[in-house]
Amino acid sequence: MAGNRDLSNLELMPIDMQTEIISRIARHSRRAVRNLLAAEPQYPPLTFHPRAALQRYQSLMENCLASGNLQAHYVRGIQQYFHHQNINGGLLHLQIAAEGSYEKAVYLYGVIMLAKGETAIGQAILDTLGWRQSKNRADRCWRRVKRSLHGIRVTRLESYMTAYRNTRETIACHRDNIHERCDTCYYYKQLTKHWNINRTLH
Repeated sequence: MAGNRDLSNLELMPIDMQTEIISRIARHSRRAVRNLLAAEPQYPPLTFHPRAALQRYQSLMENCLASGNLQAHYVRGIQQYFHHQNINGGLLHLQIAAEGSYEKAVYLYGVIMLAKGETAIGQAILDTLGWRQSKNRADRCWRRVKRSLHGIRVTRLESYMTAYRNTRETIACHRDNIHERCDTCYYYKQLTKHWNINRTLH
């Protein structure tokens, strides 16, 4: 939700109630969903809990995707990439959300590119979060991504293991201190968080 603005009546409701309301609207009118999402740009429930939409809220998801909603692409990307292990399909949705500057998708897509060994692409994407000026924005994205992935099995692909080992070999500065990050080791530390995500989430 946005920083200092007043919360709307919808945002003050419990998350389950919010998603149920949006789901019912989605059954009747794509335009109504589009209007609601425009009025409630920070609508968070499914981005906080993508797993909740695996069996429920299908109509809501399809309407949101059809409307080009970036949050819906982020949720569907997580579902496809991690839960269904549809790597290409999931990456496509995450890329769409990232290219639309949806911050959580920018972070997640960037780190996945690092993990896949696409170092230059991953670094360029993460750089758009301005971490050299302040790490707060990227750190906030990490916390929110981790929340989105809660309860979803994150498989360690062989490419992740290879990229992690190869990157680790290049780091000579405070390699084992996850909190100390400089220009040399910043990307490695983000990759380390992704590497350890199974342990932190389960």
